[in-house]
Amino acid sequence: MPILQHLNLQANNLTGAVPPAIFNMSKLSTISLISNGLTGPIPGNTSFSLPVLRWFAISKNNFFGQIPLGLTACPYLQVIAMPYNLFEGVLPPWLGRLTNLDAISLGGNNFDAGPIPTKLSNLTMLTVLDLTTCNLTGNIPTDIGHLGQLSWLHLAMNQLTGPIPASLGNLSSLAILLLKGNLLDGSLLSTVDSMNSLTAVDVTKNNLHGDLNFLSTVSNCVFANITLQYLVGNSGLCGAARLGFPPCQTTSPNRNNGHMLKYLLPTIIIVVGVVACCLYVMIRKKANHQNTSAGKPDLISHQLLSYHELRATDDFSDDNMLGFGSFGKVFRGQLSNGMVVAIKVIHQHLEHAMRSFDTKCHVLRMARHRNLIKILNTCSNLDFKALAFPAELVHVVDCQLLQNGSSSSSSNMHGFLVPVFELGLLCSAHSPEQRMAMSDVVVTLKKIRKDYVKLMATTVSVVQQ
Repeated sequence: MPILQHLNLQANNLTGAVPPAIFNMSKLSTISLISNGLTGPIPGNTSFSLPVLRWFAISKNNFFGQIPLGLTACPYLQVIAMPYNLFEGVLPPWLGRLTNLDAISLGGNNFDAGPIPTKLSNLTMLTVLDLTTCNLTGNIPTDIGHLGQLSWLHLAMNQLTGPIPASLGNLSSLAILLLKGNLLDGSLLSTVDSMNSLTAVDVTKNNLHGDLNFLSTVSNCVFANITLQYLVGNSGLCGAARLGFPPCQTTSPNRNNGHMLKYLLPTIIIVVGVVACCLYVMIRKKANHQNTSAGKPDLISHQLLSYHELRATDDFSDDNMLGFGSFGKVFRGQLSNGMVVAIKVIHQHLEHAMRSFDTKCHVLRMARHRNLIKILNTCSNLDFKALAFPAELVHVVDCQLLQNGSSSSSSNMHGFLVPVFELGLLCSAHSPEQRMAMSDVVVTLKKIRKDYVKLMATTVSVVQQ
């Protein structure tokens, strides 16, 4: 059939694949296979040669695959009708090259999500554009307003967003506008008044909003007489009491201010909170620095301790000894500036005592804790090593608590050693939260000393009597 020009086999219950030869007839201008059970892909451009094809209608079948690229070689093509098949992929931009197209109908296929090709704006002869249920996303291109001959625009049941473009008002021939079932927002006011040729419109089930009271003043009779069934599903619409929408709330300056405050107030709170946190951190650091500076000796103004000054303990006399341990002895002394200190002298002949001295110097130099007594200074040379501590220990630890007293005083020693041991247990508790602060330790020791001195004074007076 090399001279066949028109092939019309619609509604014949045909099934199976179409013979490939049909898509390779040089004289064929019309193919109509509508409403059958035909299946299979359409051949690619190497096996698709219909140079004079004008009408290609294969709707309501089971064709699948991509939209045949061979259609790009059909310069006279006027109608592409392929709805309700199983075609896949996205809408091809090359459709914009077929400038003689009068109608495109591709709805009801299995296209992948994608936008409306902007190249379609080149089809200035197009009168019908049906892309319903094509999984379209994104905005309606504003260039669609260049389709001056368009009379039917069907974009329903997609996922289009954004406003209805005002450029639709340039479509002076547009008669049917179907946009239902999308995610469009914005208002109708900017587009509808100039669409004087409209005979049907449906914008149901979108996100449109705005005042509809303008409908009573528009010149377009379709919008002037529109009913609720073509607007329902847009919760933001108001006005037009005849349609059943709620009245619009008047916008007052106070409402505007409240609307602005809804966005400004959280921002202001966040900024103020950040500034307050920064100021708090700065003040806290400054306070900690001042406390640290006040709690340790001023290295610039405080004179370094020499061996000769440490001999203010009366040359380390046993009368000034406060106590002793395995690593050294502790003496009470008074510096030349009047400061009373406790001086711990390390045993030089013990190697582990020397290591202990180095470790203490290293740790106490960096450590800051409420339960650590601050070290005032050190004195170290080849033959002598000592640590100087503040006077609090000297005032608390009296020599009478450490020396061996008489038998009468020794009998009372037990009552004062028990609270001292209890205090030691509290200071060495496993959990830091359970340990007693050093200030509380000093207060407790002072109380023990006071009670002991009072008891000793009482004992002495009884003996003298």
